[in-house]
Parts: sequence; C-alpha cells; structure tokens
Amino acid sequence: MHLPAKQIEAILNLPGPRRYDHFIKVVADRGSVWVLSSDRGLAMVATEEGLEAISLWPAEEYAQRLEDSLPQGNFPLEISLGDFLVNLASSADRAGKVFIVFPVSPGVGVIPDSNILVSDIRNELSRIE
Repeated sequence: MHLPAKQIEAILNLPGPRRYDHFIKVVADRGSVWVLSSDRGLAMVATEEGLEAISLWPAEEYAQRLEDSLPQGNFPLEISLGDFLVNLASSADRAGKVFIVFPVSPGVGVIPDSNILVSDIRNELSRIE
C-alpha cells in the first residue's frame, strides 16, 4: 500500500501520543508492524535515555524515512502482528530492550512499557473484531 506524501507528513507532524494512537489503530487494522532490520538482525537505536530500542512503525513508508539516517544495510521489514505479540514483544522484554513507537528521528518517539503496548494492541484488535 502506498501512502500519499501529504498523509505521511501530516502523521509525522502529530505529537508523539497521537502518533502512538494512530500506530495502534493502523497495526490492528492491517495486522502487521514494521521494523528496521539488517543481515545481523533487528536494527537497534539508542533512546535519549541511552536505552537500546527497536523502532516500530505502522507502514513501510515511515520506516524508510528513518532508514536513511541509520548505518547502511538497514531495511524495512514487515512482521505479522501475531509474531510481534507472541514472540518479539516477550523476547525483547526479556533481553531488556524497549520499543520506540513511531519515531520521527533516531531514538525520538513514544517509549511505552511493552506490556502496555501489547495490551493496547490487543484491546484495539478486540474492538475492531
């Protein structure tokens, strides 16, 4: 799905909490999340607090924007929502990684508790079913 440039800019200009709400609705509706990956695994960014984070977006176009500001070799990767909820969220939590939802620059975005993130997605899935 190709997003119009005007829509991308409008969403990117929303405050963090509104981008988070948009993320929850879109990933629940589409059934997937987007991350940046490389041949070494998921791309990590440092948050402003110095935590290692996995960036999440609702669509490839948003991930591509941050891809350009990271080391070469990173690429957007779509992960099914089922895989995210069952595997990635719990393994990242155990490894001490955080999620940064809908960052507009490396390490700058909403950093929810992973349990709250999973709960928000599950609640939205229940609401739309």
